[in-house]
Amino acid sequence: KTFVHHGSNRLSSSRETADHDLVITSYGTLIRDVDLFSAHPLRCVIGDEAQHIKNRRTRNAKALAALSSHGRFLLTGTPVENSIKDLLSLLDFLMPGGWNKIPSEAHGDERAWHEQRILKKAAPYVLRRAKETVAPELPAKIEQVVYLDMTEQQRITYRETKASAEKEIAKLEATGAPEASLRMKTLTQLLRLRQAC
Repeated sequence: KTFVHHGSNRLSSSRETADHDLVITSYGTLIRDVDLFSAHPLRCVIGDEAQHIKNRRTRNAKALAALSSHGRFLLTGTPVENSIKDLLSLLDFLMPGGWNKIPSEAHGDERAWHEQRILKKAAPYVLRRAKETVAPELPAKIEQVVYLDMTEQQRITYRETKASAEKEIAKLEATGAPEASLRMKTLTQLLRLRQAC
């Protein structure tokens, strides 16, 4: 029995929770109803989009950590090796208390040694699927190009933004600014034009 616990369609007691084999909810809803789900041990907790708990001080991470369960899994499309702090936060949820922290005074080679130790220790618990492996399972990419005509007010706003951008670049060029500064200013102005769109 599956139940989607979200919005106005929510379970009201832990007894109701026990009547279901699978309860699906969001991190935001879990924060609000953590007492309901932490009242009894669960068979398994699966945290999707685990990047939402990569900082253990967030409400998302605290709510998920409050759940008692026999098994724990985390799923994420974000490479977990990008930041040792992020990885440690995920590992702390998966196996609380099983990980030695990096000493705050560790720097340079010493810090690198601690990071490698953590990565090596964590490797058996991280199932990585490379893009090449997953690609055949993904649906075909759908691209759609849609052209929209601007309203008169939008056209005026865009023209004003463009004129302002050109003026700023010309002013910078007149001061004899280096090529790198001009390039950076141009990219910034292009971004503003895209935002205006």
